[in-house]
Amino acid sequence: MISREIEKEIRQENKVLLNFTLRQVICVSAALLCSICFTVFLGLEFFEAVYPCLVIGGLCFAFGWWKQDGIPMERILLKKLQVALYQNNIRKFKTRNRYVVLLNEEYERRKQLDLKDKKLKRQIRRERKKAAKQKKQSSLERRKLK
Repeated sequence: MISREIEKEIRQENKVLLNFTLRQVICVSAALLCSICFTVFLGLEFFEAVYPCLVIGGLCFAFGWWKQDGIPMERILLKKLQVALYQNNIRKFKTRNRYVVLLNEEYERRKQLDLKDKKLKRQIRRERKKAAKQKKQSSLERRKLK
């Protein structure tokens, strides 16, 4: 028989007023208060006050109802603000791979040996050239003497 475990505790927000949670009630009241302020205190007509009220209502809807992966809007915005201010999404710490460090040391050692060998080869070439020049000069001097 197929069975499935049931969570013992279900996460549920309590309803406060008219099937709204406390968060939703606060957001609706804030939207209404701001809408009244736009119409009454700023002296805007109804059709002029509709657009700012729609913007405020949309923001209140986002804060009251919308959740991303169960995380409310203010926590998401707070996290985005922290990332923007502290730049903690950039990782500056890098681990050092010991094998790579050893290989780099070995490569550097071999490079130094190669450089020494190149210097030695150059020196040998120079000596051979000098010896060849001296041979030519000595052979020319012998011919002159004969």
